[in-house]
Amino acid sequence: MDDFSSAESSTSSSAADPVEASWIRCRSLGVQPDQMPGFRNLSPRDLRVRREQHAQLIQVAENEVVPYFDNMLNKTQCLIALADSKGAILHTWQPEGQSMSAFDGLRPGSVWDELSAGTNAIGACLACGHAVHVRGDQHYIKGHHHLAGSAVPVFDANGGLFAAIALCSTTKMAGDYTLGMVKLLSHGIENRLIFETYQGSSYILKLNTSASNLDSSWAGLLVIGSDGQILTASRRARTMLGDRLMNHHLQQIFDVDLAELASIATEQPQRLQASGNYQIFGQLMLPLETRPTHKVTLQNCLPGARGETDGVTIPDDVIAPEYLEHGDNRVKRLVSQARKMMEKDIPILVYGETGSGKEILVRSLHYYSSRAAGPLIAVNCAAIPSELAESQLFGYDKGAFTGAHNKGYVGLIRQANGGTLFLDEIGEMPLMLQSRLLRVLQQRVVTPLGSTESYPVDIKLVSATNRSLREDIQRGYFRQDLYYRIAGLNLELPSLRERSDIRALIAFIHHHLRQTEPGPPLSSGMLDLLASHRWPGNMRQLVHALKVGMAMADGGLLEEDHLPDDFFADSTEPVSVPTEPLSDLLPRLYRANAGNVSRTARAAGVSRNTVYKYVRPAPTG
Repeated sequence: MDDFSSAESSTSSSAADPVEASWIRCRSLGVQPDQMPGFRNLSPRDLRVRREQHAQLIQVAENEVVPYFDNMLNKTQCLIALADSKGAILHTWQPEGQSMSAFDGLRPGSVWDELSAGTNAIGACLACGHAVHVRGDQHYIKGHHHLAGSAVPVFDANGGLFAAIALCSTTKMAGDYTLGMVKLLSHGIENRLIFETYQGSSYILKLNTSASNLDSSWAGLLVIGSDGQILTASRRARTMLGDRLMNHHLQQIFDVDLAELASIATEQPQRLQASGNYQIFGQLMLPLETRPTHKVTLQNCLPGARGETDGVTIPDDVIAPEYLEHGDNRVKRLVSQARKMMEKDIPILVYGETGSGKEILVRSLHYYSSRAAGPLIAVNCAAIPSELAESQLFGYDKGAFTGAHNKGYVGLIRQANGGTLFLDEIGEMPLMLQSRLLRVLQQRVVTPLGSTESYPVDIKLVSATNRSLREDIQRGYFRQDLYYRIAGLNLELPSLRERSDIRALIAFIHHHLRQTEPGPPLSSGMLDLLASHRWPGNMRQLVHALKVGMAMADGGLLEEDHLPDDFFADSTEPVSVPTEPLSDLLPRLYRANAGNVSRTARAAGVSRNTVYKYVRPAPTG
């Protein structure tokens, strides 16, 4: 392909087409379509500095990205890349066990601006400031034609272009699908950045067209000063209310002042009238210094719950300890032991498979303990880049290293002072950090990097892992002395398939989801199907399957066809290898299963999409 006319076979282009515009820029930059797909790479020192500068962004992105690999992307050949505003990749994520050979060059430190890599999703997205999808021969350099990518810009808490998030694949994933996914990711990242920057110091107004979606990634956010002035707004808020929000007063946007809004829209969402008779729902979050201290009962958190916690506001997503089990004696005993240990100076170590509910357990233990008024600081030890982990955990003094914030950083351990420190995936912690953590636990003091001053800390330590730390000790991956420091009480959380209360638990989770998003009830047949599933993704996969099914049912009866494809791919039913052609096998099985596509797919050991290729379901209605 020597010019963009060849690419027109892949996409309808116009003067405003971001791919065409990128090709024009690449020509003017002197990029050659036949050049080797080499990449400009940052030096290790420059990469370390940039990752330190973007440490908050990397952590926030991690929290948004990882659930996608547990659910929607766990069986795809793909990679998610986070790049800074110059196109340098800061971090990548991919499904566990996936070969990286197909994504050579997409690694931390490689630069994917247009000058370095020609037309590509990351470079074009950063150049135009909009979402871009580039597939196959739309890439300017021929060596990239095996790739497809969707990228969306990420804006910081003040609306400045900050980074790009990209989903790259070699599979035939639809461009609309991948673009929608990265758009959702970018909105979630931007909302988290706004919360981390302004929550506690400013008013934050959550906005959406539905009251049930105010906590979703698609919610808009307005940050408001104490004088009612709009300080900043998320992209979603600008889309709903218009771009000219900055320096406007709240009363210019809605026919209400800040005091009145605070009086009506803090406890529950309210319908708000925007200029132009545009109605949306909003809920106001108050700055910490203005939040009242009051009793919150469990009725505010869960349907039919009992009890109360004096003087502490319990987040809506926290499950009371008595609702963590529904008849499983093993879990009941585990919760009882853990609640007692929360009041003792004894650390807790929780073992459980990925998605089995370790964080759900820890959040419940913290908010229903004497430390509930203190902070709960959760640290994913596998998510923090090794070169940033020490400064993030222990903090640093100003000027401690190149790129350090001029005010220093207190560190996550000191942030947990007076509350609970939750070290998730502690088996992934580098040995050097294990040594430093051991000293903190022994001496109960933290010394930040670059400082000679030590600070006492009062923390309740809860750690979690999905690995055998005893085996890691034998291999030299984990310190034995640290193990005995963190393993005061060892708890093993059973997987979802091992729980004797699985039916009641599924019913409870389904009921809880229906409180926030209306959906169909569970029939006994559907409950049987869900309870007999092996759930390799545990609670996380169950919640995902229920959410997808409820959304697909669209108010009707929840049926097998509404469940995601990966649910059936995980089926434990034995499937014989078909000996007859699919063109004969699938229509036969389809008739034998009374026209049910899901059962046909399971019987043949193929996806539902494959069934649709060989049969024509009868039209409905």
